[in-house]
Formats: sequence, C-alpha cells, structure tokens
Amino acid sequence: MVNIADLFQLFGEIVGADVHKLVPASHKLDSYPMLAYLTNPKQPSIRQTNFTQIASNFHVGTPPPCVIPLTNPATCVQMFYTKQVCNLEGGKWFGADPDEGTVSYTSCCDVQRNVAEYQNGLAQQPINQQAVRNDKYKIVQKKVQVCGSTPSGDEQKVLDEFYEINERIPVPQIDKEGTALCGENGTACPTNLTNQQKTAYNQLLASLNDTMNSEVPCRGDGNLDKVVNFDDVLNWYYFSTNGVVPEGGGKPNTSSWYDMDLDGKTNFADLAIIAKNLDKHCTPKSGSN
Repeated sequence: MVNIADLFQLFGEIVGADVHKLVPASHKLDSYPMLAYLTNPKQPSIRQTNFTQIASNFHVGTPPPCVIPLTNPATCVQMFYTKQVCNLEGGKWFGADPDEGTVSYTSCCDVQRNVAEYQNGLAQQPINQQAVRNDKYKIVQKKVQVCGSTPSGDEQKVLDEFYEINERIPVPQIDKEGTALCGENGTACPTNLTNQQKTAYNQLLASLNDTMNSEVPCRGDGNLDKVVNFDDVLNWYYFSTNGVVPEGGGKPNTSSWYDMDLDGKTNFADLAIIAKNLDKHCTPKSGSN
C-alpha cells in the first residue's frame, strides 16, 4: 500500500536524506518509506492506512450546467465555462446560447426539475470527496448536492460510504457503486455492520477526520510558510499587478495564490485580509511530522 506522497520520501531515501528531519515541523508530511518495496519483493505493507482527496477547482462564479449522456443515468456537471468545451466532452449545453432543443438553466438541479428526460434521475459529481482505507476496508466521504422539488429545497449533504476491499490478483475488490456495506440507498453508516466492521469503520473515520483536521488554516499566508508577514504583502503586490492577459486581449487575469477571498482576482480585498492577519503564526497541531 503506497501513496504518491511516498515518492517524496523515496527521493530522500535514494540520496540518504531523512525528509522528516529536513522539512520544518510546521509542515505536516504524510509520507512513508518506499525504497524497501524496490529492494525487497516480499516487503509487507509499511502503511497502515492510505488517504486520498479530490475537489473541484475554484471558479469565478458558477459555471452553467452541462449534461454528459455517456453514463446511465446521464451526469450533469458545472465545471465548463464555454459551450465548446461542453460539446467537446460529448455534453449537452444548458448555459448561454444553449444547444438546439435545450433551455438555459443556472444549476443541474434546475435541469433535473424541468427537463422531462432527466426527471427520473440525473447524476451529479460530488462537490468534494475524500477517502481512507486499510488492507480490508475503505470509507468514502462525499459532499453532494441533493435536489429538492423547488430551488429552496436544494441542499448539500455529507455522506459516508463504507466498503470491503482487497488487492486480490488479477481482479481486486474495489469500491464499486452498489457494493457498499452501508451508506448507499439511504442506509446511513454504521447501520447493518457487524461488530468487526463497525470497529473498522470507527477507526477509519477517526483516521480520516484526523487527516482532514491536521492542517491549520492560515488566512493571509499565500506562500505557505505558516506565518503572515511582509513577504505576503510583497507577493500580493506582484500577483495583483502581473496578471495574465487572455488570448485575444482583454483585462489581465489576476487569479493567484494570493486570491484570499477566492473571487478570481488578486486585489485590495485580498490585501485587507493579509493586513488583518499580519504577524499571525499558524502553529501545527500535535502529532508526528
């Protein structure tokens, strides 16, 4: 069981460097030895758990709905800003200048409510999700959009799904839709689990929460050195005045690490956030580096 973060430690092992000693304690590392797997084919798993996380990019405003009919049911996403990109992905565009036979809508839930062919079901990608596994079980935690009968009934929910997995060769058992031990079809975890499964579920959930809470928020720290200082002011100035001019011309795009309020622009509103947090030191939570 390895993680892409273990490559960082592997490179250190190759040159004889202990990355956990070299990296400041303010920066948490989720990396484990990897060289042993390359030198000993029978090396047992060094990791006890493995974590992964995914989420959408930040957007300036919310992209219009695009329905991709290649899945069953069709999947609606809000990640493309142009009709051309939606169509290139095989999708049907419900934004400005909608595809023939469609109407513009502002959300995937609006499409599901108003387009007859999707009223019996329209899949949506999770807003974000993270997962942690051990050798036998896996928790997948998702934030999903749940559509109501009216826009006021739309809401976001966090759902946990729990799976039994393995690394059997040549066909491993993975977390396929419809195979969850709990968390699918309205069955909340840890309902219907055996005592052994419930123990594993609680351990993995605690591990996931520990990982999610291990990084201390540091508002105003754009260069990620865990302190808000004049370096952040200088960096803000650079990014706010050196935007990228769009292809074909137009106002420079100043989205950057220093876009503190995530509005797609690095401007004086972001400088105000840095100024409010000047001299703030972000102390890491207890635990090994």
